[in-house]
Amino acid sequence: MTLKNINLEHIDGLIQILIKIGIVIDIIDDKTVRVRPNGRKYKAVTVKTEPYPGFPTDMQPILMALLVLLADKKSIIIENIFENRFMHVMEMNRMGANIQIEGKKAIIHGVSQLSSTSVQMMDLRGGAALLIAALAADGETELYNTEHVERGYDGISEKLISLGANIV
Repeated sequence: MTLKNINLEHIDGLIQILIKIGIVIDIIDDKTVRVRPNGRKYKAVTVKTEPYPGFPTDMQPILMALLVLLADKKSIIIENIFENRFMHVMEMNRMGANIQIEGKKAIIHGVSQLSSTSVQMMDLRGGAALLIAALAADGETELYNTEHVERGYDGISEKLISLGANIV
């Protein structure tokens, strides 16, 4: 996938973590990157959310979904910015994720497959993480309180359908 018209300085914290995981990121120019899978297992990481230019708290739930689905060992996310950022974990665990919360720390063990179930979206970022998990889950997942995600990601359903998602 090629991403255009971006400011690399604004997402450097994210790019560095994705590279550590093992995702291939080709920097085409100062406003364009290409993101590719590496064709093998991805690495577990330890990540701390930090103020800009560090790893952004808004990306933490989405990174968690990625680590649940791709990393085959224990990853750790330490949330230093927003105390209620782990609200989606209980719902993700209902889908078969293996995440334990210890204060500000989430311990994530990658799983080979997530299962479909009904889940509640509690907020924008956690809802986006649950949407990603639902797209990767085996079977059909029912998502409730989708207004959280719909208000924050304009036309998200249509965009995902254009990429091949089966959303009703």
